[in-house]
This record gives sequence, structure tokens and C-alpha cells, in this order.
Amino acid sequence: MTSPSRLGLVLLALGCASEAPPAGQVEHVPVRVRLTNAGCDAGRIGDFRGWDVLLLAPHSSSSACVTGRPQTFEAIAGTLAGKIHFDDLPEGQLTLKLQGYRAEECRGDKLGMCGVVSVALAASVMEVEIPVVCDDRDATAFAACVARQK
Repeated sequence: MTSPSRLGLVLLALGCASEAPPAGQVEHVPVRVRLTNAGCDAGRIGDFRGWDVLLLAPHSSSSACVTGRPQTFEAIAGTLAGKIHFDDLPEGQLTLKLQGYRAEECRGDKLGMCGVVSVALAASVMEVEIPVVCDDRDATAFAACVARQK
């Protein structure tokens, strides 16, 4: 594990600038998220109303469900900005999994969007690109993404 002054919390943000934390507080590492379409009907993006981001490796509990009704992939990233965080992360590779729901409550039975990405954290602002697939276009890739636990 890294020291709290080095890295203790990841904050998924879009265009968020990091400020030096006061002494004794955890440093925030802003991460810009960009979603790319790897198999979704772009016209259906407005149907998604809730998102959950899981930290698969190292394993951590997921963030709270983030809700909204954005109409584009870029707007989804904006909706998630500053709302996802994981405490006490080690340095090295991370694997994030984004899940999109057609209902405003996450972890329901209306899951329809999924994306997984593995990245190494940088010491400053970085960008994470998450390719997402939907259940309506590429059922095999979607099922593999949903089933991925590590």
C-alpha cells in the first residue's frame, strides 16, 4: 500500500484539477473518464439512467449508484464526474468495470451496458478510456463483460 500522502483515493472526474491536500489528508488523483462505443446503439444511450463502477482488481466495494439521463457517451462521463471513488488503493494495475442500467436503481435486473478497463495509476491527472458494449448489439461481448469478476 502507498502512503496516504502518495495515493489513497481515486476520484473519477472529467476535467477536474487536483489541488495539493492539507497536511495529513489523502491526495486525490483525478481520472478523466472517456467512454467509447464498442457495441451499443448510440440512439439508445438516453435509455440508460443509472451507472455503477466496480473496482475488480484490487477488489473493493463499488461506488454508490450514479443516476441521470444523459443522451451521449460524453454526457455519461460528465454524469459520473466526481461521483466515483475508492479508498486506500495500492500502486500498480487497476481494473475498473462500468455497468449501465435502464432503471435509476443500480444492481437491478435492467443491466444493459458494460465496460471493463485495466490501467496503471499515474501520479497526476490521467485519462481512462472505457470501451462499452450493450446487450442489444453484441450479446457475447456483453455477457463476457458482465461475467468478469477479476
